[in-house]
Amino acid sequence: MEKLAIFDFDKTLTVRDTTVIIGKYFASKTHRYIYYLNFIMWGILYKLRVASNKRAKNELLKILRGLDRDNIYKIVKELYERELKDVLRKDIVDEIKKYKESGYKTVLLSAQFDFVVKEVFERLSFDTYIATRTDLDSLRVNGDVFEGRKKAEAIRLLFDNIDYENSVAFVDNRRKDYHLQEIVKNLKWVE
Repeated sequence: MEKLAIFDFDKTLTVRDTTVIIGKYFASKTHRYIYYLNFIMWGILYKLRVASNKRAKNELLKILRGLDRDNIYKIVKELYERELKDVLRKDIVDEIKKYKESGYKTVLLSAQFDFVVKEVFERLSFDTYIATRTDLDSLRVNGDVFEGRKKAEAIRLLFDNIDYENSVAFVDNRRKDYHLQEIVKNLKWVE
């Protein structure tokens, strides 16, 4: 049976939430600052639990309207180089390598957009990733935002024959990530 080493993205692999970093960077590349301000408003409503995370994410995607996939991917590569790699936690990056070398299947897990998470997944050589699916043609979230219970459900659905007793998950949010403990017995809280 395989063992998983699951790493949450925002505030676990990174020192802070990357949503605003991503929004600012997209706005700086497209010069659509009014869309960025609109996203900030929806982000505040999400934090106040008045709006859904999906709505806030869809508002963020509006910044990219009119761009084709190639340009979006180019922006994401630049985003990683100029912003995201600087907010990665070195100790967690070392843990990824350690678990990978020990034979664990490494999983990057995030509520962030899949096309952003994929760049991090590739750069850090994870075995797989689970993130919020995005339709780049319509620039909309395609399905659920992977947060809270959805993360645990995705792990259950995607992996068979897993030694969950000896698997590990690195997480930060005690309110949302505790659902992973229903399946992965070893949660490591990153503060």
